[in-house]
Amino acid sequence: GATRGLGGCVGHGYVGCVDRVRRVAYIPLSIEPIRCSPGSYGASGHLIYSTPGALWRPRNFLERQVAEPSIEHRVRVKVFVDFWNFQLSLNALPGERRFQADWKVLGNCLAEAALGVVEQQAQLVYQGMDVYGSYGEGDANVRLRNWAEHTLATFPGVHVEMLPQRKVRNGPTCPSCHETIRRCPACQADMRGMEEKGVDTRLTTAMISLAWIDNYDVALLVSSDRDFVPVVEFLETRGKKVVHGAFPPAAAELTRKCWGHIDVPAIRERFRRATSS
Repeated sequence: GATRGLGGCVGHGYVGCVDRVRRVAYIPLSIEPIRCSPGSYGASGHLIYSTPGALWRPRNFLERQVAEPSIEHRVRVKVFVDFWNFQLSLNALPGERRFQADWKVLGNCLAEAALGVVEQQAQLVYQGMDVYGSYGEGDANVRLRNWAEHTLATFPGVHVEMLPQRKVRNGPTCPSCHETIRRCPACQADMRGMEEKGVDTRLTTAMISLAWIDNYDVALLVSSDRDFVPVVEFLETRGKKVVHGAFPPAAAELTRKCWGHIDVPAIRERFRRATSS
């Protein structure tokens, strides 16, 4: 006769267990369980019980708990850092003139904080940290670029892209006559500043392309730039959670659009670089 399993499936003489965490089956005392193979009745890893020629009746069954090793849930977290936004935001905090981060531990520290927002009981799978920044002219910027490309990029799991800054097309404007001033009237020095170009685009492209190949489950975005709102909204539609590495109250709109957020200044002692006394 036909027998209905615990999961609601109908089959000839079979009772299947579908509880994926702690499987409990109701089986006759005289019947022993067997494990089905992939592609057979039931999903791979489910237990089935054969009762040929018998109808299943609840009064003839005894509860048996099938012990199985628990499978810990894992969450892959990828960290994306807007370098200058991160560094300048930390420098602007009260009591911080020039914050020095320990970049060797920063990525994992931020990933752990993001996991705590998404799913505290899961196991972290750290997918690395991508850092995007820019450099200008002068010796200090040369040293910055060398450090980023030849030191920071060698740390485990860290990917770095540094782009050259460009001159602003126009200089400052006079508040009275609104005339653009490209050169200083006194010394004729160029008054046009430098601006960052292409960093946001590179970071956005990385977030989307890595999501496309299913590189991560959760993206932690460390930036206060509201230009990232569109990419956050897009990734949410693709089933990816974006956690904002925020510097409250800055970028409140970006924080609202993200799945969750962490307060980066509040945890900065975890990744502050130790100074030698």
